[in-house]
Amino acid sequence: MHKTDNHDNAIDELAHDADSAKLLLVSEDSQFNRRVYIRALFAYFEGFSFFMRRNAEELLSIRATIRKSIDYDTLFLLQEKVPHITSGGKVRHREHKVPFADHFAFTLRTHFSALEIEEDPFKDSGWPLFQKALAVRDRITHPKLASDVEITNEDLVICESGLSWFKNVVVGLSKKDTWGLKQN
Repeated sequence: MHKTDNHDNAIDELAHDADSAKLLLVSEDSQFNRRVYIRALFAYFEGFSFFMRRNAEELLSIRATIRKSIDYDTLFLLQEKVPHITSGGKVRHREHKVPFADHFAFTLRTHFSALEIEEDPFKDSGWPLFQKALAVRDRITHPKLASDVEITNEDLVICESGLSWFKNVVVGLSKKDTWGLKQN
């Protein structure tokens, strides 16, 4: 790993990629540019989800040090690698494979809980739109038919709506003043 390599820089690069892909699409609307935009957008979402898991893990660890209750199952599920038992009876670590939508929802709920935010981020129509946007991404990254790689105007609206919901959730998280660390 390069000494200047860190996740914050990666998130900034992914956000820049998504912005650049959007500008490219606005300047020339083509199926190629539509696919590039959707892929860049979801690379950003996946990177941000990783960032949020690391942040939630840190918050929960800090909460434990100030004697606030935490759920250790949740802390375990935030890990990127988890132990498993091999057929030879040994413990080895492997990638924690969780479908993106499930992992993303878990990450948001965990972050909200760690910050002691009572609001449910899934209460409005944004989450279903985000899931529909994910279905568009899945369709173009795992195509079976020629029609699977076509991005319609409706697909773009759905993806933009999912992005809007995501931005609103992140803005709400950033406004939390005590970050769930106030002592009772």
